[in-house]
Amino acid sequence: MAGETVFLLNKQKLLSPMLLKTLEAEGYVVKAIHDYKQLKLVSGQITPNLLIMEVVSVMDDIQAFKDNLERMPYLKDVPLIAMLDSISRNHAVLMARMGFFEILVNPIKQENFMKTVKKAISRMKKDGEFRLIDGESEDGFRIVEFLTQLDASNSKNVENYIDHLIIDREFKKIIFDFKQVQYIDSSGIGVLIVCKKKLDLLGGDLRIVHVNDQVRSLLETLHIDKILGIGKEETA
Repeated sequence: MAGETVFLLNKQKLLSPMLLKTLEAEGYVVKAIHDYKQLKLVSGQITPNLLIMEVVSVMDDIQAFKDNLERMPYLKDVPLIAMLDSISRNHAVLMARMGFFEILVNPIKQENFMKTVKKAISRMKKDGEFRLIDGESEDGFRIVEFLTQLDASNSKNVENYIDHLIIDREFKKIIFDFKQVQYIDSSGIGVLIVCKKKLDLLGGDLRIVHVNDQVRSLLETLHIDKILGIGKEETA
């Protein structure tokens, strides 16, 4: 789908330029990433819909990727596709257990490559938790779009991700887009309050928009809507 973001982790620049052209021709926004420092910087600005990684030495590259990914928990729900020239059965099993969505061995037909990309991105839409929208709103807010409910199952991930945006990226004005949030529990409410307090201390602001009637009713009952500044104009 046009507008989806794909990161190409191409440390040794071995991935074919045709991959980039193929993805762009299909309407994807493609960002070439050449090292983990750049990956951390760029992924702090926008959460990709897919990460495609070159693999040269399976054990070395996969271990390095695992170590770096632990420092970027906000990427844990992004589907991973590995591309390499050859792979043993044992290494394929290892990568599958590590969570790689697909392992593609060169050469691969363009048609099969695009089918894998679309399938992986479709999975993220179904299973992902949230993503950072590229760019700022007119009044300088960064927008985080939630793709599922906010409850005990993901509240810690949300808190860690917002800490990253506040501390590492120094964002002070954040909008939570709740268009797809159908449910929130006490853990989720607790995270919203904590995030709001952290931003207030920095002279920043947190807004929540596109809140459905059910979630808004709960927040109103608990008198949390006023703390978070949710107004009627910000409901779905």
